[in-house]
Amino acid sequence: EGGKKKRIPSEKPEGCKTVFVGNLSFDIDENTLRDAFKVCGKIMSIRFVKDKKTGDFKGFGFIDFKNTESTDQALQLADTDIKGRSIIVEYVGDKKKDTKKPEGCKTAFVGNLSHDIDEDTLRDAFKDCGAIASVRLVKDRESGKSKGFGFIEFEDTESTDKALKMVGTEIMGRALRVDYSGVKGTGKGGSRRRSKKRKM
Repeated sequence: EGGKKKRIPSEKPEGCKTVFVGNLSFDIDENTLRDAFKVCGKIMSIRFVKDKKTGDFKGFGFIDFKNTESTDQALQLADTDIKGRSIIVEYVGDKKKDTKKPEGCKTAFVGNLSHDIDEDTLRDAFKDCGAIASVRLVKDRESGKSKGFGFIEFEDTESTDKALKMVGTEIMGRALRVDYSGVKGTGKGGSRRRSKKRKM
């Protein structure tokens, strides 16, 4: 009883060999992070994310392991104190994996979202991908809070390709999962106009 609530890890993507590490000290270096995670298994590379304009470290990065089992051990290090910061560790989907894009797809699925996120924050994060037609956060009926995933509909299909490059981006302390969204149960083009026909 008492104590801090343990963060619920995101679902592990198949064959995952990469973890997102967030809430890092701005004074951290690669050797410190490597030293903290070496118990998990062979580390292939560590990538710190920096601001494109200023070159300043943004407080998060990615660790690529040789084996997928190492990521499971890495997640056990979530909330470990490194240089005075309680770190965040999440699984990251493989960007190189060839995700099949539904023909003409204009909608991206976005998962592993903070439960406190709002539509404006999500819209702002993806605005550089292209013109956004709508943002839909799936919410809990009782609390009204985000259930941790949603959908972004773009004006054109090319924008979804750019959105998929946002996999692993940190928003509100969570590493995003992004995928193409198929049109389920709406038929071709999502047309439901038949229901409007009325017999006179």
